[in-house]
Amino acid sequence: MRLLTNRRHRQMPHTVREFKRWWRTRQDPFAAVWPEICEMIQSDSAREATSIFQDLQHRFPDQFTSGQLRTLQRKVSDWRRGTCVNARNELWTLRLLQGKIEKDEFRSLFGSKLSQQDVSFLLDCIRYRSIRCRNRAVAVLAQFIGAASLV
Repeated sequence: MRLLTNRRHRQMPHTVREFKRWWRTRQDPFAAVWPEICEMIQSDSAREATSIFQDLQHRFPDQFTSGQLRTLQRKVSDWRRGTCVNARNELWTLRLLQGKIEKDEFRSLFGSKLSQQDVSFLLDCIRYRSIRCRNRAVAVLAQFIGAASLV
């Protein structure tokens, strides 16, 4: 970089230098299969972009290269953010793992599906036992909620 250009660059405000580009520099490699990708995410909201990409590479061996994985991860992330389809209910999970959900609230969520003894046992596993036991308890609760994974 020339000395004069370097000086100009340093004198620019940060907002100009860190301007996020909104235009595309290349054609979207996933445009042809994007509706299928959306269906995959909607049918299994916990499915990660990596597994979708591996599936696409298997079905279309010469169309997608390994360097395009990050592009798909960004697109899937943007799509989930825009449609509010998340595999994880972050606030509820955080409150659950921190032990901030009381037994009454817990019972109201799962009382019709689980007995009071089961609810107490699962809550105690999450609060007081090892991480392995906690993760299993959260996985059981995820099945009742209908989410594929909470942790």
